[in-house]
Amino acid sequence: MATTYTWIGTPGVALDGSIPLDWTPSGPPQDGDTAILANGGTIDIGNGQLVSNTVSLVSGKLVFARDSRIAIGTPSLDEQSLLTTFTGTSTVEATTIDALGNAVNAGTILANGAAGSCSKEATSIRRC
Repeated sequence: MATTYTWIGTPGVALDGSIPLDWTPSGPPQDGDTAILANGGTIDIGNGQLVSNTVSLVSGKLVFARDSRIAIGTPSLDEQSLLTTFTGTSTVEATTIDALGNAVNAGTILANGAAGSCSKEATSIRRC
C-alpha cells in the first residue's frame, strides 16, 4: 500500500534523501509512495531512483547528482513518476530542481514554481 511521506530534514541544509529520521512517518519513501518536500531543505537523491512515485516540491531544492547507475533503462524518474513544483497552496515558496551529473527523466515534471524557482540541468543551463 502506498504511503505519503513528508520531509522534515533540517531546512537550508543539504541532506541525503535516504535518512529515515528526516521523514514522517519514518522513511524514506519507497517505490509507489508519495513524497512532500515543503520545509525549504535540500534533498540529495544521489543514487536513488523515483519508481512510480509522486513528489510535490513545495519549497526547497531537489538534487539528482552522482548517480552512476542511471541510464535510459534505469531513469532517475521512471515513466510512472510525477514531480511537481506547485501544489496549489496559498504561500508557495521558490523551488529548485538540480540535475547535476547523470539524470534521465522518463516521467513527468510539472514545474510551476513561485518567483525565483528554477531548474538547472547537467549542462549548467539555468532556466529561471
